Amino acid sequence: MYAELLYHKATKAERLFAFVIDLAFIKFVMQIMALLNMKIYGFEIFIIYFTIMHWLSGQTLGKFCLGLKVLNKDADEPNFFQALIRTFLYPIAFLTLYPIHDKIVGTVVVRE
Repeated sequence: MYAELLYHKATKAERLFAFVIDLAFIKFVMQIMALLNMKIYGFEIFIIYFTIMHWLSGQTLGKFCLGLKVLNKDADEPNFFQALIRTFLYPIAFLTLYPIHDKIVGTVVVRE
């Protein structure tokens, strides 16, 4: 992958810490929505948040805070479908402790 030649790959610890920041942010959003009596589930927020953020900027809040970014093989932000499929594959990657979601869609998480 071209992106791997230009950047250093993020470590598992960096990726995990960014994910924890993102989950805290999602929890905050859910609490605000509950206060406003808006009916939306955490899973929906998770899918929307990760897909849109990775598609538009290659970064979530957690990745931004740690200076990480998701890039495709051409060193660009993922397209919408890469971001969506990557998001749906998060649970498998989490359970296996292997970035299978990146391997399947052709992305890599790097340090900027």
